Amino acid sequence: MAFVRLDCAAMSAQLLEAELFGVKRGVYVGAEHDREGLLSSAQRGTLLLENVSEIGSAFQPKLEQFLGSGEYHRVGDRWGIRHVDVRIIATTGDALDAAVDLGRFGQGLCDRLSVISLEVPSLRAHPEDIPSLLEHFAGVLSGGEGLTFDPAVFEALLAYPWPGNVRELQNAVECGYVLGDGKRIQLEDLPVSIRNFAGGLRRLTRVRPNTQVAPANRVGEC
Repeated sequence: MAFVRLDCAAMSAQLLEAELFGVKRGVYVGAEHDREGLLSSAQRGTLLLENVSEIGSAFQPKLEQFLGSGEYHRVGDRWGIRHVDVRIIATTGDALDAAVDLGRFGQGLCDRLSVISLEVPSLRAHPEDIPSLLEHFAGVLSGGEGLTFDPAVFEALLAYPWPGNVRELQNAVECGYVLGDGKRIQLEDLPVSIRNFAGGLRRLTRVRPNTQVAPANRVGEC
């Protein structure tokens, strides 16, 4: 069964519609051939819409209509109705109900997407998963050749709060692999944000617990 991904962030309504629904030949300059969309590629499979809260208001009614009927048409082919059987999974870092309250997201589309809702905890809430994720990413990058991590890297990655969650962790490992020697990732190979965070922690640990700071003299005292 097909599994197709689409990141909706930073995509215009026109581009998002073309990517999902496809394009009919000749509808605009450069469209020399009919092009099927991702919905067609995901037929009888799953389509993952990432960052769905970023979909602009211009495209939301079209997506809502498709979710209600399972029917759509390619851009420039208004009379060519198409039917697909696709499971839709949508992810977002923002609460859709809050986006609805702010007027950025339609209530109807929110209802269509919220048939079954799951809340996935952030990576910082379960750091015990980081070693397994590191092993997985290292295996993918090195082709199973045994990419390793310096102990200081493990310490830094376990302490970091990961505002970007698993994707940020994956990017950090990829950065370390590219900047390193391809065999062992050192602390200096990690992204600047993680290196700076680790440096701040080291500076804090250098302060002795029994260090006392002399109070400032009050006015009139020598």
